[in-house]
Amino acid sequence: MGIIRKTASIATLGLVNWRSTKEKLAEERLARQHLEGVLSDTAETLERSRRATRAARRREAKAQKRAVKAELEQLKLAKKAQRRKRFGRWRRDAAHSSGQVRGGLRILRFFGRRASKRATAQASDAARSAQDALPV
Repeated sequence: MGIIRKTASIATLGLVNWRSTKEKLAEERLARQHLEGVLSDTAETLERSRRATRAARRREAKAQKRAVKAELEQLKLAKKAQRRKRFGRWRRDAAHSSGQVRGGLRILRFFGRRASKRATAQASDAARSAQDALPV
């Protein structure tokens, strides 16, 4: 790359430029291309991170909606279980006061307990799914 120019630059102690105008332009062009490549990579990375952030926010919103829904379902099931317990007691008391057979009471008690256990289990399952849906 211009051996004569380099030698003249050394011999004249820098009076003659070390690099020619063409070399300087070529270097500048390479530097600009490199910088443009870096900037485009950075822009792509930034866009990818923005998309990932938006997707994460959407997932978080959906998880919160699921958590609220599961909590409401849990409350609904707990209320249902409470109603069934009260209903079972009422039926038992009514049957007892009317003098029905003990076997009928036992059956009513069995069905009341079973319905109560089932509703309680559903409520705890809903609570567990609500906890799983919450973001950590």
